[in-house]
Amino acid sequence: MVYRGKPSAACSWCRARRLKCDQKRPSCSSCLRAKRICTGYRDVAALSFHDQTAEVVEKANRRPQPQSEYTSVSPWVDASEIASSSSDENAYNLFALQPMSTPIIDQGITYVLTYHVGSARRSVSGHLSFLPSLLQQEPSPAVMASVNAMGLAALGNIHGNPHLTRAARQQYTIALSETNTALQDTITAKSDATLAAVLVLGLYEIITCQSHSLMVRWADHIEGAMALIKLRGSEQLRSPVGLALFTQLRGQYTLSNLYRKKSTPAWLMALSEETVGMRGPQQCPMESFFRYLAKVSELCAQVGRRAKTPHETIQEALQLDAMLAAWALTVGQGWQYSVLDAAATSKNKPSEQHIYGDYYHEYPEIGIAVMWNTYRLTRIVIHEVIAAVCERLWRRSRGNNNELWATIRQSAAVTRQLAEEVCAGVPYFFGSTHSDKSLIDASGLIRSHWTLFVASDCVGSTPRMKAWITSRLNEIGRRIGVQQALSMTNYLHGDVSLNWLKQELQAIDNLHGDSQGDVPSEPRLLVNVRGMKKHQSKMNQ
Repeated sequence: MVYRGKPSAACSWCRARRLKCDQKRPSCSSCLRAKRICTGYRDVAALSFHDQTAEVVEKANRRPQPQSEYTSVSPWVDASEIASSSSDENAYNLFALQPMSTPIIDQGITYVLTYHVGSARRSVSGHLSFLPSLLQQEPSPAVMASVNAMGLAALGNIHGNPHLTRAARQQYTIALSETNTALQDTITAKSDATLAAVLVLGLYEIITCQSHSLMVRWADHIEGAMALIKLRGSEQLRSPVGLALFTQLRGQYTLSNLYRKKSTPAWLMALSEETVGMRGPQQCPMESFFRYLAKVSELCAQVGRRAKTPHETIQEALQLDAMLAAWALTVGQGWQYSVLDAAATSKNKPSEQHIYGDYYHEYPEIGIAVMWNTYRLTRIVIHEVIAAVCERLWRRSRGNNNELWATIRQSAAVTRQLAEEVCAGVPYFFGSTHSDKSLIDASGLIRSHWTLFVASDCVGSTPRMKAWITSRLNEIGRRIGVQQALSMTNYLHGDVSLNWLKQELQAIDNLHGDSQGDVPSEPRLLVNVRGMKKHQSKMNQ
């Protein structure tokens, strides 16, 4: 798939005579005057991207190979060299390059368009499906460089090829420079192209993340993108591309706020209200869910603050969880998924390694699968708050508060069930039963590893679940070249908890003072209920 610039949408009569076609329906004015049957107009977005493999093969066969060594990144990379330098020759190496010499400038873009965008001929579309329309409307050096950086980084990770990785860094530098240039201009700063460039730069950070600060650099890009949306205001929603960018960035931003304990700003809530009438009935559940997600981010932001007592925090969290559970029961038929028996035999049955328990899920399309995973992640976060706050109060009571203990056990049971449902969606994200396997793989898995990570670290997780999720994160990291997933496995192998409420729990201790018994100075949510039971026995000795 190659980007071919902006073609003409005119009818064949006007194109042949180089006439300006007004594209009226059912016939253009030129054909009416000539009393001809108008042939209709072409799909410009579809024509902008075209599979030109045959042409590229022919050109590659005629082109002499470069003789120089790789003192710097060459504009050409031989796929056979990449295959030989690959550090992993097993089934992870799904996204192989074509067995021919292809310019680096095309490799990254081609990868993203194929595995993260899709085409009109496919039954599913990727999370970057807006890119063809955007590039047709607003060709932007910043977007092209950021897309290329993202694709080259993924390919470099998949194949273990340093030349592709170096080229990705160069393209990333170019993308930053072009984006900064665009931001200096009051017009281009408010364009969809600049916003898309920032979004893709954030994806590059996910692909290349190798540190324990799993989301800092990605979150910086998302913050920058949201500042641009705030600057644009209602103008952001006036085109399909702008609305798609807003929806995707809003979701990423609000989810990041859960982890960062930040409230959803009022301007974003107001702008979201404007989108309600712009969406079809199929999108209504997503808008109502966003409002609940915003409430949960506000809950996380309020933990440990003097404005609410710990008991008020617990009560509010329980109410939010009940509302989310009720939301799940009211979504329409189009958002439902199938629960399949893992023991049943079927020619389309997923690989055994991708099935965790006794059942697995099948979804209508990627976006719906991601929506349900986000719902489960949100409820897990709610119950992590409940369990963490209850634990602090329970430990201060020296393990003698049975009501708090029952609430902790209930949250552990709920998070375990939700985590099992997250695991049940893994076969779908690996595309085991679909003809669009590779597209679902890349576009789905890059949006599933955070949910799996949170599920593995929840209070209801078990050692078996944690080990299974660690293996899947390792597979995701190697299969689609996402280093962030591999960094997560390092967390889990090291038996390190996210401990994301540490400061807030310490604040709860400070509110209570020292009047209710000794509490360890390191406020950390115990790994599971079994650990809490041991702690209770020790305190009662």
